[in-house]
Amino acid sequence: MNRFISAGLFLMFLMVGCSGESRDSVSATAADLSGWKVVGGGSIEALDNDEGYRLREGTDSNGVTLVSPDSYGPNVVLTFRVKPEQREGVCVVFLAASDSTGQLEIPPDNDGSIGFWSEGSVRNYMIAFHTAYHQPNLFIRKNPGLVDIAQTPDVAVNEEWYDMEIGKQGPRVWVSVNGTMALEGIDPDGTGLPGGRIGIRLRGPGDGSYSCLVRDVSIRTE
Repeated sequence: MNRFISAGLFLMFLMVGCSGESRDSVSATAADLSGWKVVGGGSIEALDNDEGYRLREGTDSNGVTLVSPDSYGPNVVLTFRVKPEQREGVCVVFLAASDSTGQLEIPPDNDGSIGFWSEGSVRNYMIAFHTAYHQPNLFIRKNPGLVDIAQTPDVAVNEEWYDMEIGKQGPRVWVSVNGTMALEGIDPDGTGLPGGRIGIRLRGPGDGSYSCLVRDVSIRTE
């Protein structure tokens, strides 16, 4: 029977705990997503037979983000497989997400809006793909302020499985799709953000129809 995890439910991170401390290195399987926090309107459902997870935007949602319980250093690589299940929706990854506390304090009444991630005290790199519902480009931006670092016509445009690699090394941020470098850019500050949490976000029509399958998650740091 499927296990269902509603928004706001916390489970322990199976392999590395839920302390919020930085890790020197970690390799995570899809099952570890059960320890990530659901922020905003949506849910995550574990599929049978270790087939990964379905992340879904909820009804009357302003977006849903799955946030790692741990922070990672300035050099981090996230790899995963993802399959958007409808055209009408965008996939976003946040790297190095932190705030003035050095962690990432998320208000319990967070409604999932992008403003929390882009307009206030939260710092991050925002990488978007499967973007055709809103606009045609895969992009890398820096927050706060939605500062454009790099963009190119999106290559992850269909409702099929993609092997994604999204990484950061110092000021360099990149996206690889199906083993091919799709986009990379350099933070104009020349140093790059110091590190932080990872988020996987979905934004669709907000009517509960947009979902993605996610599996084979791995996080590497140096």
